[in-house]
Amino acid sequence: MKRFRYIILLVAAFFVTQKGFAQINPIKQYTEDPIKFLEEIRTMFEVTNMGKKEIKEYMEQFTLAWNSPKYNANLKKATYNSCNQMIKKKLRILPEYKSYLTSVMNFVNSNQSEDNFTSWQECINKILNGKIIRYYSEYLEMSENLFASNTFYKSAVVEFASNNNNYKFEYDSVPIIIFPSLNLRCFNNQNDSGIVYNTKGVYYPYTGVFVGSGGKVNWVRTGLEENMVWAELKKYRISLKTSGFTADSVIFYNNNYFKKPLVGRLTEKVVSERGSNISYPRFDSYSKRMQIPDIAKDVDYDGGFSMRGSKFLGSGSKEEDASLIFKREGKKFLVVGAKTIGITKDKLSTESANIKFYFDKDSITHPSVNMKFMVGTRMLSLIRTNNGISKSPYLNSFHKIDMFFEELSWKIDDPKIDLKMLVGNSTEEKMMKYM
Repeated sequence: MKRFRYIILLVAAFFVTQKGFAQINPIKQYTEDPIKFLEEIRTMFEVTNMGKKEIKEYMEQFTLAWNSPKYNANLKKATYNSCNQMIKKKLRILPEYKSYLTSVMNFVNSNQSEDNFTSWQECINKILNGKIIRYYSEYLEMSENLFASNTFYKSAVVEFASNNNNYKFEYDSVPIIIFPSLNLRCFNNQNDSGIVYNTKGVYYPYTGVFVGSGGKVNWVRTGLEENMVWAELKKYRISLKTSGFTADSVIFYNNNYFKKPLVGRLTEKVVSERGSNISYPRFDSYSKRMQIPDIAKDVDYDGGFSMRGSKFLGSGSKEEDASLIFKREGKKFLVVGAKTIGITKDKLSTESANIKFYFDKDSITHPSVNMKFMVGTRMLSLIRTNNGISKSPYLNSFHKIDMFFEELSWKIDDPKIDLKMLVGNSTEEKMMKYM
């Protein structure tokens, strides 16, 4: 018996809930009379789960816009027609009716031409007259944000917006929004942002894709000057559900290192990073064999280039490592090769580097050491670790011995190289001198 009563209560609760949320529109035909229409809108909202206070506040805002000179007879007629069309489609009061009315209200409160409203309304009509209206609610939500703040995509984690309201609505089998000129801004809920300056593009609301053309991305948010490091885009495509994009064949400028621009791939993403941990924007050069003479005094660079935020990286390919060539008296003395080499004004560094010292026809080599060169002090450090092939000894054909020291220290202007065990190891420190 108790179970039966429980079921009855559940059924009753179900129908009460459905009554509150089914939102059956009590208006069967909206009156094309400005005063009566406002009354009908209020009556419509009263059957929803909106509270009296919320309805009162909303109607005050909408009435203010409705009575403004910008909400002229043409806009009112379009509103009557759309609301009546939504009755035929049996659309919900929440969110569709409210979202449509809010979109129009936001348009009236914005500084836009009536022509733009007309083109937007034509898209609305085509959507409502179509067989499939599954994206209508999302399109209206997008319109609300676009008219209010030029934001055309908004989720819980990321937003995309234009810096102006210079956009046009068109319908080409699906609704699209054309941006002839904008600064495209992407920002997340941590207030981190990325911007493509002076670009243009088309937004496809149904798929959440922005197809862009041209524009410029700089590295200012990483601390690099706008006129020193930047990339110029050609074509790019962004799925706005993510917080980033990749663009091919960009023209990259880094006036700190290159006299001419490079061609490569740009990857931009808005992530919550701070200070030296900022790793976007990123750039990777297509060419993996370029030279920078004297990247530091008496040190040449040969390889490709990447940017990871403000960090400038030398990069190799699958076939060939990037290289640092240390010179002594103008001649090659040491070559350090690695897939990735960190490059800053103060330091050159890498892990798992293969090295080769040249002594006429002989050499000293190792397949995997950690390398650090301090530009200011001219101090080079090579460290052999206990991991993998790094445990291997140095092969010395000049002295015809294998060497098991752990750290090589060399102030490259001095005629001395110190070889020793790291402090704290059981093996006694050893020193050797060359030259």
